[in-house]
Order: sequence, then structure tokens, then C-alpha cells
Amino acid sequence: MKKRIIKFRAWDGKEFIYMDYAEDHLWNCPTFKDVQQFTGLFDKDGKEIYEADIIQFEGTTEYGYGEIIFDNGMYWIQEKDSLLRVDMVCIETCKVIGN
Repeated sequence: MKKRIIKFRAWDGKEFIYMDYAEDHLWNCPTFKDVQQFTGLFDKDGKEIYEADIIQFEGTTEYGYGEIIFDNGMYWIQEKDSLLRVDMVCIETCKVIGN
């Protein structure tokens, strides 16, 4: 079984602070209200995908856009009017365009 990469980031008002997870605790973890977890996925350019990232993905007829969210034990793409499971989209063709 492949070991899962567990990483977090948080916005400090100026930039993202990245935190590592090791041995049941976070190192260098200041107090933040909104901490985002790495999904374990990468976009087509090799960029890590985190919760709250905005991605562009290929739909059947056009590009779709959505925010990565975690709910009900899995990652989803929240579009304007719909919710897609991340595993229903070819994540290797998506691109992180914001956060």
C-alpha cells in the first residue's frame, strides 16, 4: 500500500505557510483559523492540489471550473450549480488556477 503524503497550508494574510505532518503532530504550526490539507493529487503541471484551490478541468463539451472541498469523507469539486466527485474528473488534465 502506498503511503499517503500528509501536508497542510494556511494563509497568514500575506502568503501561504506550509506545514509538515510527522509522528502524530504538526511541526511549525502557528495558530490559524483556516488550515487546508493537501489532497494527494497533482494537476497537469505537477502542482500540488489543496483544499480551497480553484481548478479548471476538461468537461465533455467545455472547460469546467470549481473549488476543491472536503465533505463526507472525500474530496469534491464545487461548481456553481453542482458538486462533482474528484474521482469523476480526469484530474491529470486539470490545472490549478487560484486559491
